[in-house]
Amino acid sequence: MINFPTPKSKDDVCSFLGLTDFYRSFVHGYAAIASPLMASLKKEPAWKWESSEEKSFNDLKKAMTEVPVLAFPDYTQPFYLCTDPSGSGLGAVLQQKDDQGKAHTTVYASGALRPQKGITRQHTWRH
Repeated sequence: MINFPTPKSKDDVCSFLGLTDFYRSFVHGYAAIASPLMASLKKEPAWKWESSEEKSFNDLKKAMTEVPVLAFPDYTQPFYLCTDPSGSGLGAVLQQKDDQGKAHTTVYASGALRPQKGITRQHTWRH
């Protein structure tokens, strides 16, 4: 993964994202990290590889090669869902606590939001 070649086209970016997307549940904040690469697929008319895409590419390669510290789920114990919404994406972590009360992550989830024309979103979040 570290030696994955720098993309030279939209097709190369699609291939890289296809590979990394399979493992997205192991990468905390995957959608945020991959966002510049996803956006590069939509740029018209010409595709450009700039510093934001390079950083996203390298950060995602690094995240793919680090050991994720995920716990095996114990379906006899309660789960805790921690969410992190923003204007551009959603993030979530599913956790369980061990015997000492320390939380351990069992899975990460993330997704990017697309703006909709003519629709405004207003949310009230309570803790």
